[in-house]
Formats: sequence, structure tokens, C-alpha cells
Amino acid sequence: MINPTALNGSITTRWAVFTQGPGMADRFGDKAKAKEYFEKALAINPNGIDPNYFYADLLADQGEYAKAADI
Repeated sequence: MINPTALNGSITTRWAVFTQGPGMADRFGDKAKAKEYFEKALAINPNGIDPNYFYADLLADQGEYAKAADI
């Protein structure tokens, strides 16, 4: 990633979404890595709709319902 803060962190959010996806390659399907990217995206843009929505979706998918509801 050249500039993770570009477009208010949208690039970091997109990378997190792609990283959490189904295991197609060595970088995809890694939920722990996706969480890292989402946390970075939220540090850049804490009120952004996309990072909050997709991070909450990942948390809910992993059974972390209370944490997802707080987002």
C-alpha cells in the first residue's frame, strides 16, 4: 500500500474487505489480518460508514456480537 490515508482511509478499508474474503490466495481469508486493517482504517476515519459497517460485519460473523453492536 503506497498511501494508506488516501481518500480518508478508503484504500485501507478496501484492503481489509478483500483480506477477509474467502481463502483464494495467501493474503485472502485471513480474518486476523483483516481486523488489523479495519483498526487502521478506523484510526484514519473513525466515523466512516464503510470501515464501521464492514468491521462490525466481520465481528458479527465471528460471533463477537456485543463488540459489533458497539460500532
